[in-house]
Amino acid sequence: MVHINGLKKRYGPKLLFENLDLHIRQRDRIALVGENGSGKTTLMKILCGLEDDDAGTINRAGNIRTGYLPQFLPFSYNPEITLFDEARKAFSLLYEKAAKLTELELLMGEVEYDSLEYEKVTSKYSQLTEEMKHEGYYELDSRVRIVLFGLGFTEQDLEKKCVHFSGGWQMRIMLARILIEKPDLLLLDEPTNHLDIESSNWLLEFIRGYPGAVMLVSHDRYFLDALVKRVAELYNSEMKVYTGNYTQFETAREEYIDSLHRQAEEYEQAKEKAERFIDRFRAKASKASAVQSRIKMVEKMEVVKIPPKRKKIRFRFPKAQNSGLKVLKVQDLAKQFGEKVVFMGAEFEVERGDRVAVLGKNGSGKTTLIKIIAGRLPQDMGEAVQGHNVQLDYYAQEPSEVLNHQRTVIEEMSCNAANEQIPLLRDILGAFLFHDDDIYKKVEVLSGGERSRLALARLLLRKSNLLVLDEPTNHLDIYSKDVLLDALRYFEGTIIFVSHDRYFIDQLANKIVYIQDGEVTSYTGNYEEYLAHRERKRKLAEEEAREKDVKGREKKRRQG
Repeated sequence: MVHINGLKKRYGPKLLFENLDLHIRQRDRIALVGENGSGKTTLMKILCGLEDDDAGTINRAGNIRTGYLPQFLPFSYNPEITLFDEARKAFSLLYEKAAKLTELELLMGEVEYDSLEYEKVTSKYSQLTEEMKHEGYYELDSRVRIVLFGLGFTEQDLEKKCVHFSGGWQMRIMLARILIEKPDLLLLDEPTNHLDIESSNWLLEFIRGYPGAVMLVSHDRYFLDALVKRVAELYNSEMKVYTGNYTQFETAREEYIDSLHRQAEEYEQAKEKAERFIDRFRAKASKASAVQSRIKMVEKMEVVKIPPKRKKIRFRFPKAQNSGLKVLKVQDLAKQFGEKVVFMGAEFEVERGDRVAVLGKNGSGKTTLIKIIAGRLPQDMGEAVQGHNVQLDYYAQEPSEVLNHQRTVIEEMSCNAANEQIPLLRDILGAFLFHDDDIYKKVEVLSGGERSRLALARLLLRKSNLLVLDEPTNHLDIYSKDVLLDALRYFEGTIIFVSHDRYFIDQLANKIVYIQDGEVTSYTGNYEEYLAHRERKRKLAEEEAREKDVKGREKKRRQG
């Protein structure tokens, strides 16, 4: 479908990639991976025509259409346009055809019924009607609703002006338009960043059945493992393509790097042997030919480029005194903002060692509940009582209030570290994407994402037996998430957390607290078990509704 041959791109002195080759096939599912700054986003922009390459060719089969979702919204919405009308823009060409159809209908009423002109008009009308039927014109509104509702919008949102949605929801609007358009090639840069877990699950199933090809950049391991069939890695200005999902790629990459190390050793041994021969016989006329042969051989030998093996960081939280068995009791808890009731009558208990995932759609009240538990927000009714000897530490989505903006990154870490932790600080910062001179940046110049990562890294140094974490995996790549997950698995205390990362939840949670429509329910078990439990409840409710309907019809029949 798309053949990329010998592609090259440079920004000033920095070479992003050269001699890049890739074949994107129909229904491909490709993950594009690489270090920050390796050129992933640039490659996507080149493929969709937003940037020019410096060399190479991109050959497309036929007139294929490309849809691109950037990480950040590239425009602002018309203040007067509603969500539904914005989504319907995906069908602008079909609406133009509909307008043409109306013109033809008017024209048919103006020309003579038995004239040649009438035959021409009716022929065009029939052809256009068939095209519109084939392209799904008469199901457009249904398609729009399916995608919008799948991404978490409600019926009430449809007439809401786009500018009144938050930035994250506006990104969803952009994603919705692209999905509704159904381009032949979907290019998605971090598509799950602004989605709750329900919408992420829906998007996964939607893309699984998508008829076109999909290339995506994502730090969501579950999403990648469940979806992609190939992984294209950008490293050191080159691309290597692996077959399989992300976890299979990690294994194959390790094996490939190990083989490169063996090749590098063989190269060094062969080079050293040849150089010893050259040094030994350089002055002997009888060996001149052999010496020249060895010199040419050394000149032709290619240096083996070895991608770096990321150092495996294993870090353990400092041990704190044990809490009591009952860590938290939430009873008859209620909170509302103005007329909006966030939740009412929430009740659940947390015991020592629990890993509680607080889940629900965006805006359902997860952060509100977490803040009340952490003592950062007052409740309106009820109580959230901590048990005996609880030492709570809280990670907020917006960490500015807990960081000293005048310190450097390394100073901020050092001030929170015990003496035995000091040698580990650079490794921890590296795991959270602070490399080289990054550690000497002042906190005040860090981006929001960098501050979040620093606050999270700092959390690893502190003694506590109850961690309350609000979206700890935001702004982290897969490697950093793995470091955090490993540390949390071995944490001896209790964890209450909000996350939209399916893999993170699957690996950590043993209890689920779910918020929906102001109701808070709890379930003991992991996320997979919770989903199965919810599905059983749904089927039981449907069965009861059917039985009630049958009994109602039977009663009417007897009475009538």
